[in-house]
Amino acid sequence: MFRLASCLAVLVLLVGVGGPTWADVIASAGFNDAAGMHSNPTPDSPYKIGVVVNGYGVGEPGWVAGGWGAGGYAPVQDAVVYEGDGALYVEGAGRHLAESLAGEFRIDQYVRFPAGGKTTARRYYATFDGTPVAPRVSSEWLGEAGKFWVVDGDGSGSLNYEDTGFTWTADTWYKVSEILDFGSDTWEFFVDNVKYQSPDPLGFRGTPPAMNTVQWFGAGMYLDAVTIVPEPSTIVLLFTTAVGLLVCGWRRRCD
Repeated sequence: MFRLASCLAVLVLLVGVGGPTWADVIASAGFNDAAGMHSNPTPDSPYKIGVVVNGYGVGEPGWVAGGWGAGGYAPVQDAVVYEGDGALYVEGAGRHLAESLAGEFRIDQYVRFPAGGKTTARRYYATFDGTPVAPRVSSEWLGEAGKFWVVDGDGSGSLNYEDTGFTWTADTWYKVSEILDFGSDTWEFFVDNVKYQSPDPLGFRGTPPAMNTVQWFGAGMYLDAVTIVPEPSTIVLLFTTAVGLLVCGWRRRCD
């Protein structure tokens, strides 16, 4: 634990000498109860292990009140986690941000597929007054059959999938990142911090004015440690370092 404490001390020092603070995080979700990101002493808060995620996550920063919405089977479980004491098994779930995001920002998430798993991750603009906005999807990617695919959109809403060349193995955690740029209506895709080198810049699927909703749906995937931050931002490096150190500590591999 001495190494863990020393590394965390360095992290605190970096923040203290002018680095970013946790206020730089736009939104985040940890799917935890008593340990890990956003955990607290209150039982079954912000998440209850063993039940569908619908309505949970209240109090986590950056989201509308009311917690997650489950559009399918999406329990918070503790058998397979990346950090803390919980992670989401998602066949259909989404959440609205407290504020619509334009400009440039980054979405990080840790994902793990069971054998036969499949998930589409979609980011879009939702209206809450019935005003139609179509096509409204910005970035979209797919994990299926051991591969990661991305949609290179042309603004029409059509699905133009590209094989990224990135592969996944069942029962293995991967860090998947997206950088969305509403100044150019383009986005970038990363797996474990390696960028997909697309033949041309990836375009948004539609022409949304902003992004305010994140969604995952399909035949099943584990999801953990979702974070949205401004881009460019060194908070990404600090957050990744912090999560890695904490996971290392929880798994008792630092001694």
